[in-house]
Amino acid sequence: MGGYAGAGTVLYPRGARPSLGDSGQCAVLPDGRGPGRDRLLLADGFAVPWIVRQRFPRLALNPNWRAGAAARPFRETHESIHGAWFRCSRRGIGAHWHTHSQKGRAAAPANIACCSMPDRRSENCGIMRAGMDLQLNGKVALITGATGGLGAACAHELAREGATLFLCARTESDLAELAAELVKSDCENVRCQAVDLTSPEAAINVTASAEKAFGRVDVLVNCAGASAGGLFWEIPDSVWEDSLGLKFMATIRMIRAVLPGMIERRYGRIVTLVGNSGREPDSRMLPGAAANAGLLAVTAGLAREVAAHGVVINAVNPGPTRTGRWEGMMESFAARSGKTPEQEEQGFLDAIPQKRLGTTGEIARLVAFLASDAAPHVTGRSITADGGASRAIL
Repeated sequence: MGGYAGAGTVLYPRGARPSLGDSGQCAVLPDGRGPGRDRLLLADGFAVPWIVRQRFPRLALNPNWRAGAAARPFRETHESIHGAWFRCSRRGIGAHWHTHSQKGRAAAPANIACCSMPDRRSENCGIMRAGMDLQLNGKVALITGATGGLGAACAHELAREGATLFLCARTESDLAELAAELVKSDCENVRCQAVDLTSPEAAINVTASAEKAFGRVDVLVNCAGASAGGLFWEIPDSVWEDSLGLKFMATIRMIRAVLPGMIERRYGRIVTLVGNSGREPDSRMLPGAAANAGLLAVTAGLAREVAAHGVVINAVNPGPTRTGRWEGMMESFAARSGKTPEQEEQGFLDAIPQKRLGTTGEIARLVAFLASDAAPHVTGRSITADGGASRAIL
């Protein structure tokens, strides 16, 4: 039996933990397509990637297996298709391929559960582990600022993990475009509402709409709020008021709107995208830094108050991250300094030990982790993802 398998969806008896030791009886799909193409070991509701068989030589093959009998064909493509066992979606996420979806779980036989496997393109990858199950399938997530670079990335990541989505942002056409992308990538349960969160009533209305559509809100991801910057003595009051009105007060109102239901159900996850400027402010971005510092204080203080009610509240502080807003900020800095946007960006890169900007996908995966049941004991924390740029210990 030759061949190579990089990634695939691993099937276990529903309710069982994804342990390799449980997958002793299996069959091998015919190989022949070479490195980088998927091949699985299958039989009786089990599947293990071929590379796991290489790493675990004692993994017994089903003695009753015959080619083409126990093993059903595993169809895969870069688009979403129906396979014999389940529907799979191969979507590139950094160095991983996720091959599970809401439709995939729904299409699997009743005695099958789906778990994603990380992709390993190298023969020297070491032991392959089953992907982490974030247990977000069926959870209702409300995302504000959903059409921005980070907001959209969070929407896609939570959708991949099986969450039901209620998205809000200011522009209806942008929401419609994002919703279409999500539906195309197998997110069936998504609703949208265009709203201006600077309105005091907006948070209550959005939360009521989400609860009407899906019955509850399990997860709130606050992504709304972008602040203008400039030299301190040139920033008008309106910029400070806008920053506090959208970034700070809109987040406060959203949290206040969803908390009663979360406390009543004794379950809730709130993740706010804040920003490292709340801890290490840049003099050119002080309005946003002031709002961020306030949100970090609210995160830490409120988390203690609601912890006993099963509600977990955390903040994520992205460092410099490649988004459309980042590009605009570099152009703004360049216009004031006389440098090029590339030179301005290089100044930030020089201060980052990893010598690169973060990606929206990296931030979104951190948000999904904090929004899940994988980290219930982490609350009241602000987690920085900036490539090591921050020198702070705490």
